Amino acid sequence: MVKLLLNRGAEIKIKNISNWTALYNAAWNGYLEVVKLFLDRGAEIEVKNTSNWTAFHYVIWNRHLEVAKLLLDRGAEIEAKDIDKWTALYYAAQNGYLEVAKLLLDLGVKVDVKDTDNWTALHDVAQNEYLEVARLFLDRGAEIEAKDTDNRTALYNAAWNRYLEVVKLLFDRGAEIEVKNISNWTALYDVV
Repeated sequence: MVKLLLNRGAEIKIKNISNWTALYNAAWNGYLEVVKLFLDRGAEIEVKNTSNWTAFHYVIWNRHLEVAKLLLDRGAEIEAKDIDKWTALYYAAQNGYLEVAKLLLDLGVKVDVKDTDNWTALHDVAQNEYLEVARLFLDRGAEIEAKDTDNRTALYNAAWNRYLEVVKLLFDRGAEIEVKNISNWTALYDVV
């Protein structure tokens, strides 16, 4: 169907009101062969929607690794940032996608990129109890004492959510216990 439409003159670069293209939809759905066809026919790989997401963000969000590899082979920006300065690594962290995070780090993505609130991916996995992803980030050099705009660390986020195993991991790796947030609260204050 896609080939028929393209062969009949369907415009591949048309964008909807949110700046989505057909490439976005194919990437979102993980349609490897359709993404390949669109790229072969001249689809723009780095178009950003109104939230500055690229097709690469979408394939990471939906864990479509083969499509991600294709986009990277074709020149997708691996460190592209959305409107909140989230990279693909953030989307992997947000969803606890260990294998996606490994792939991105193996390809050279920086583990400590900060978003608009100075959160790192480690803040996110600590907040969401993704123990193995937290371990991976720490093994790859994540800054354990990175502070967000409210002065919270990954330890603070894990303790606040009562994620004992993540707290233990962070302590084992040397996290400071008495870091105070912007309200002068420590992790202890928040768990009681």
